[in-house]
Amino acid sequence: MNLPVIDTHCHLDAVDFDADREAVVLAARAAGLLAQIVPALHLSQFSAVARLSTEFNDVSLAFGFHPLFLSHFQARHMDELREWLKKPGVVAIGECGIDYHRAKADKGLQKSVFKAQLALACEYNLPVIVHANKAVEDVIICVREFPDCRGVVHSFNGSEQQAQRLIEQGWMLGFGGAITHPGATRLRQLVSGLPGECLLLETDAPYQSPAAAKGCRNEPRFIVQALQSLAELQQCSEQKMASLTLENAYRLFGHGIEPGGKPVGE
Repeated sequence: MNLPVIDTHCHLDAVDFDADREAVVLAARAAGLLAQIVPALHLSQFSAVARLSTEFNDVSLAFGFHPLFLSHFQARHMDELREWLKKPGVVAIGECGIDYHRAKADKGLQKSVFKAQLALACEYNLPVIVHANKAVEDVIICVREFPDCRGVVHSFNGSEQQAQRLIEQGWMLGFGGAITHPGATRLRQLVSGLPGECLLLETDAPYQSPAAAKGCRNEPRFIVQALQSLAELQQCSEQKMASLTLENAYRLFGHGIEPGGKPVGE
């Protein structure tokens, strides 16, 4: 029996899925996926992401400005983001954050745009989906300026101490394909010691494929493999972990992500 889970981070809008997006969604449903959250990364992408929630009613939306796409960012774009946050199906702000590994935008701009989105999240009472690449420490510093803000650091790969500080702030941590790789010793050890109340499942599809699909396109249906690894590392049953992460997802994002799962096209 497939266990019900939610993919809290999937880029279903990616061109990688253009040829077979409907089949990908149906395969995910067949694997037990109740719903998935698709975060937009930049303004020019917002419309395409929004269309997904009209085509698939088990898709929820998030809109934000990703640090890798700030080269054309203008202050007026925050006003446009405000309007997009009023659209049906929006459950979070993001994907936003800080990236000191790949982003070309300077650190000052990245932090200012990130903090502007944290402030907006407080104003709209929405959680935040955060990207932190070689920048977990600065993300924590920014988050602490907004104690009423809540969210998830997706694909978390920081230290045990950094994880604890985020958890103390009331934040959650997202994990997917990376924890399925036996060679990810440090990450797997970290995950094994985390409290269950902070854990969320994600795929980040089509990126970060699990070990069993290494070298292939990642898909939402592969979240089952992340669930299996998370249960193994936490030393509990898959059923318990599915229930726990499902409850965590509802607690953070609300029941706006409750399953729809209607046949495609209806």
